[in-house]
Amino acid sequence: MRFLCSQATSTLSFLDLYQHILNEIMSEIKKRLEISLYTPSGSFSEIVAVSQKAINKNLDALLKIYPELGEINIEAHDGTMSAKLASGQVALHITDNNRGMVDYFCTFKSGEVSVWDDNLNDFTAPIPMTDWVFAFAVNMGSAEVTQGTDEYDQAASALNQPGDYSIKRLYLDFSSNQIASFNEKASSFGDYKFSESGLNSFKSIMLKWGSTVAKGVEREPRKATIGYSAQANDPKTVNKAAPTFPPTSFRFQNYEYLAPGQSDPTDGLGAKGDSNVLLYLEMTQHLDLPKDMLTYSGNFVTPSMDGTICISKEVFLESYLLRDTAPLLNMLNQYTYAWIKPDRNIHASQRISDPQQYLLVGPGSPRDGDPSFFSFSPVQGSSTQWEWSKSNHTEDSPKEIKLELWTENSNSLEINPGTNQMILNGRTMLHFKNQDWFDLWASGCESKVTGTWTIELTLNSVKDGGIEISLNLPNKPTDIFDVGEPSYDEWPFGTLYKPYAEKLKNGLVEDLTKTPLLDIAEQLQSNLSSASRFVVPGGGTFFYKDPIFNNNGDVLIEAEYDGVDVD
Repeated sequence: MRFLCSQATSTLSFLDLYQHILNEIMSEIKKRLEISLYTPSGSFSEIVAVSQKAINKNLDALLKIYPELGEINIEAHDGTMSAKLASGQVALHITDNNRGMVDYFCTFKSGEVSVWDDNLNDFTAPIPMTDWVFAFAVNMGSAEVTQGTDEYDQAASALNQPGDYSIKRLYLDFSSNQIASFNEKASSFGDYKFSESGLNSFKSIMLKWGSTVAKGVEREPRKATIGYSAQANDPKTVNKAAPTFPPTSFRFQNYEYLAPGQSDPTDGLGAKGDSNVLLYLEMTQHLDLPKDMLTYSGNFVTPSMDGTICISKEVFLESYLLRDTAPLLNMLNQYTYAWIKPDRNIHASQRISDPQQYLLVGPGSPRDGDPSFFSFSPVQGSSTQWEWSKSNHTEDSPKEIKLELWTENSNSLEINPGTNQMILNGRTMLHFKNQDWFDLWASGCESKVTGTWTIELTLNSVKDGGIEISLNLPNKPTDIFDVGEPSYDEWPFGTLYKPYAEKLKNGLVEDLTKTPLLDIAEQLQSNLSSASRFVVPGGGTFFYKDPIFNNNGDVLIEAEYDGVDVD
């Protein structure tokens, strides 16, 4: 019996653990879907978020490329140092709200230092430095990379993007180092205890090293570069198919990560700060950057992610998919638009033949010259729905004749947050009622027919170039249109009129199937985000995967570091 109780307890504990892990995962997903690009002074067009963990992966790679970064050999008035360093690491400043600064960590693999100590009135004996950690703050800065330099050519090659754009470098500004007021809490000198004068001497040596690094960075900027980003001068030359995507300006800031159940942010190396992110806050179409800093709304990354690219719904949907110029999805509205022929030429005392001939669908209407007429509009109160609805009604009633015509359109676009799916639904209705009074009684006919359609759109990742959109069409694309059987009524005898209802249905089917679905699908197979590629100087870039929509209708694309393999 005791064994059975123990087994039941073990099973319960396993189930509890499984449920806890599942809840953590769902909470992480929920927090990521809540991120917003909004500030009180406006919204950002796009954001590239790079995790602290990914930045430090790149710094690991830099040490392989520039091994001199791993050596210190200093002879100074205050002492001498000969040491080997591990790759530099950074911790993004979060808790002090200095969102443009990092702590830089020097980790000593081996070496010795001798410093002047007033208490000894002499230099100390060589002090072993193995596993020492020295942390100090530096600012981040940005600068334009000069065209024609090796650095520019290397970054441009990694960006792999034609067009007229400049390249901005984001770097660690060692000339701004705060070595003199280093982070004592994050630093460690092993078992050694400096005297006050000895510590000042040590800082003087490190200041000389910092000055040497700053001068070296002037000669070779890549040694302190965190990343590169393209800034379009002429967006049309960068992405002709989607000129609203290339960023035209940016600034940067640090941004916190809050784990499930966590209310206050933390910073530092390791789990305390690895999921904090550096944000590239970008605007497109030469719009002004918001003045405010982006405050916390959700997590840009989960602990397993290197980064995220977030494209606002204003850029992705309203300026691209739902644009009026060179329309894409709006083209579906034009091709399914039901309209009434304007020149009907209905005469008194003349029986109307084929009343359905005045009901038409697709291009050719008087509205063709007004692209805005076919534009989707946001559904009020929703961040994830757009609609397009139109209706028409005419009545011709000369002597002894009355012809009424109706058309209705109702199309919608809805995105499903947390997935890569968009759903397009459409409804087109044609309706006529034809009456005359030529005989002793009234006669006439009436018919109505409705066509519906649904198209699923999917965002797909493309490792070497961003994302694509696919229209999930059947082998025969026109099979998406479902035209129901028409309603029909004829009076008084049901024998006077031709099968106008069947003609009405056939006409609707014929018009709807002219919709150029394959042409639209082909246009949507364009690379959408290569102009937002983020490149690091350690020999790699980020490739894109798993695009989804968030709760605000923005696109989130996971960015995975694809740099130099560092063992």
